Amino acid sequence: MASMGVPPGTVIAKMKLEGIETKELNRIQRALGMPVESTAAVTAPGVGGNAGPATRSNMPRRPSVRMQPMHWETLSEDKLNKSIWAQAVEDDDGGQPHVNDDDVAEIEKLFAAADTKGSKDGPGRRSGNSGGVTDAAHKSQNKATILTYIDSKRAQNMTIALAQYKNITSSNEELLRAVCSLDNLNDRLGSDQLENLRPLLPSSIEQSNQVQLSKSHHPAEKFLAAACSFCPFLPNRLNCFSIINHFVDSATKSIMSSKRIVTACNEIITSDKLARVLQKMLAVGNVMNQGTFRGNATGFTVDSLLRMIKMKGADKRTTVLDYVVKSLFDRGEERVLQVSEDLSVLEDASKISGMFVCSFVCLFVCLFVCLFVRSFVC
Repeated sequence: MASMGVPPGTVIAKMKLEGIETKELNRIQRALGMPVESTAAVTAPGVGGNAGPATRSNMPRRPSVRMQPMHWETLSEDKLNKSIWAQAVEDDDGGQPHVNDDDVAEIEKLFAAADTKGSKDGPGRRSGNSGGVTDAAHKSQNKATILTYIDSKRAQNMTIALAQYKNITSSNEELLRAVCSLDNLNDRLGSDQLENLRPLLPSSIEQSNQVQLSKSHHPAEKFLAAACSFCPFLPNRLNCFSIINHFVDSATKSIMSSKRIVTACNEIITSDKLARVLQKMLAVGNVMNQGTFRGNATGFTVDSLLRMIKMKGADKRTTVLDYVVKSLFDRGEERVLQVSEDLSVLEDASKISGMFVCSFVCLFVCLFVCLFVRSFVC
């Protein structure tokens, strides 16, 4: 290539992609009058003084066949600090996890790209009736109590729900005024009554028809008309009142859940067994992505791990995780697979909803808002 006028730098870059050994590259660089690279193993940048997952000396050979792409989301070096990828866990031979030529051959057999793409099924048929729904609410009107706006089903549900407030207040206005002033009426207005009040609040469309509702004598529409006069602040006041009543219990549960999540995160970060398995999966993925922009990764995200677990090989059964487990068994590293011993709290922490934890922070913010509103009203 050099005799044909190709620049020496391009020749060397092409030879590196072909996996030519460093010793042979140095000999050619000397012949071309180029600076010679050091033959020492170049360690991939690590975090906190630890080496990365692979070195130039133990990089696997380039696959001889086209591989299935590993669609993972790699992590930049600045995000590796204080993560499980910062650990340099050695294998039984005292070295970093790597993939040898025998491993590459087996990976090629399992995860080689298919020659033909399977046909995808066409879109499924959609079934369902699109007929209109007739509303017969107004056909069964009670002559003694005529509805002027809302349908009979909502009116019936509201009438049943409003019955629980008869022993608490004497009028709708007194009940709604107590909610807006955050007054529990000497403990008569509890948390359950406040929660049951939410579906009874008027919608935006019902608020726009307040004049029509005010002319009705039906108890449901009379309540809606009274509630409209306290809008738009009534829903927010109701939320504040409910948060105040549930704050102690919610805060206690949130603190306990947050502690379990922090403990589980610490177990994950400090688990040498989990780090060994993940680094082995990283090495296999780098073989499959070698020669692409996804290759030579130093870590991947949790979402990428889920995709790797679902990705199957040519036999339609073996996943990347299956191969990693088999490889560790073949190497006599069964102890590494006992990851659950290091993650005693993880199962309980995984049952905690992310929204529940986020609400813990919002809870304190809402508390301060409630206290401010209460002091303003009083």
